[in-house]
Amino acid sequence: MRIKLLSLMLCMTLMFSISGCSSDKMGSSSENDALETTKWDDTLDNSNKDNVNKNDDKDNIKNDKSRSSKRNRDSRNDSEDIDKITYTYRNNPVEGSYGKDIYALGNYCTIELDEEIRDKYPELSNVADRFNSDMEKEIMDFVRGSDADVLEMWEEGFLGYYEEDRLFHPVRADGKVFSFFTENYSFYGGAHGTTSFTGYNYDPETGEEISFNDVIKDTDNLPEIIFDELTAQNGDLKDYFDELPSDKENLMNSIPGRLENNADGLSWALDYDGIRFNFEDYAMGSYAIGSQTVKISFSDYPEIFTDSYTDYEESRRVPDIEEIAVKLEDAGTIEIGDVSSAGNSEDRTSTDNNRDKEVPDLPKGHIINISKDDQNKMNLFVSNFAEQGFREYDDEYPDVSVLTEYAYIWSRINKRSNIEIENSYYKIGFDKIKEIVDKYFGLRLTNDDFYEYNWAKSRSGGFCKNGYFYVPAADGESYPAFAVVEQAEDSGNGILWLYFTTYEVSLDTYWDSGDSVPKKYYSLSAKEASEAPYLTKGYQGLAIVRNDGESYKLKYYKLY
Repeated sequence: MRIKLLSLMLCMTLMFSISGCSSDKMGSSSENDALETTKWDDTLDNSNKDNVNKNDDKDNIKNDKSRSSKRNRDSRNDSEDIDKITYTYRNNPVEGSYGKDIYALGNYCTIELDEEIRDKYPELSNVADRFNSDMEKEIMDFVRGSDADVLEMWEEGFLGYYEEDRLFHPVRADGKVFSFFTENYSFYGGAHGTTSFTGYNYDPETGEEISFNDVIKDTDNLPEIIFDELTAQNGDLKDYFDELPSDKENLMNSIPGRLENNADGLSWALDYDGIRFNFEDYAMGSYAIGSQTVKISFSDYPEIFTDSYTDYEESRRVPDIEEIAVKLEDAGTIEIGDVSSAGNSEDRTSTDNNRDKEVPDLPKGHIINISKDDQNKMNLFVSNFAEQGFREYDDEYPDVSVLTEYAYIWSRINKRSNIEIENSYYKIGFDKIKEIVDKYFGLRLTNDDFYEYNWAKSRSGGFCKNGYFYVPAADGESYPAFAVVEQAEDSGNGILWLYFTTYEVSLDTYWDSGDSVPKKYYSLSAKEASEAPYLTKGYQGLAIVRNDGESYKLKYYKLY
């Protein structure tokens, strides 16, 4: 079994591109916020300007028509607008500290509809409440769950902290569309952080998400349109793609796959007079080019749009979203100190301190003796998860993104023949993913399961296309971790509770063994592992497995 470095998070593993990276975006997200906001504002201003790089008659006519349309809209009265949905939004900073040192920073955004709006649109009110709750849980779980990772990295010389931010950007809010997107910044101790986006589009009356197919009726020419407008609205991209035509090809080839299953692979938001697409880091190729946004106007490309949401292009003045959605000052910082999984290094690695955590409502059963054969079998099974920094799983709420990314990383570590290379992407076939998921989780995925998931929300930057899962190509990471089961409980019906501790071998031992953990370590008992030289204790955890007599299937997994 090939094992690679536990302390490198899955997100950073997948986001390093072979195209190279730059220090342009190192530092705090606040520095990036100012740059990105300027870029988005310029995009809106430039969407109807003449493009000096397009000199043919067709584009000149299109630009003239766009300017004329804008003048007509601006001359109309505000009273003609569809009902405005007024609201406020704010940032909610979160800080995790260990003693006097910060180990994690987070930020979640929340929105608050005006009271009369909540009464008028009760379904939209439910959407807002659910969004706020999901954002808070996501970031609070991140901060509370990052302490063990960062403390371990501090021991290896890392002097920073993890960061996960969700920044809110309003787009449209009226009686037909409530849309916005979040800018998602992540930093897990690598050379730089990464930025991605998630778009949200709702019908205020029903609270249901607006379908991409309800907005765009013809996607045949959309890749070319997106590329043309990207280079027109973001001047630095033209020279970039001229120098690296392969990145242009990769971007355009990726768009049809992103458009599949109702554009699940794209971050998009419906504006008053068009649609906005946001592309994450590495979407253009190199990290140095950064994340990008592009606006496709209804008036410029009427042939591709339905007429369901084009009201403002024809008869109404486009509102100023900043007057409708008002940004409040940031809320007070939520401070999380001395979280239970941190405590001190002794507490963190103790076999007794952290086992009274919330676990599934299942009978725990009685402690059983672990034979030498069972020790090796249990250690090997749990190590398949511990080796890649797998954090949590519950088979009552299986997530296809978690399962898919597990199968991909498992293949990178243990069976590289599963991985193929296409341009600047690694890819793994659905058939291989389904085989691995069935083997380790006992779940039977279908091809539809992959396409039903919104991969724009994936932390890996991956997407599905033509029966494959794609991620940006990366290499060079190591995984010298494994697990040792210290206590096993039999709750009946073939269900075992396996309490374990993770260990890491020294990097010298790891490299000397051919990029893997020596096999002798997989049979260690708890006592032997605790006394073994050159091993470093890591996390504690619980794995609940189903034992069918021949193999284990994972039901529940949690690191403490």
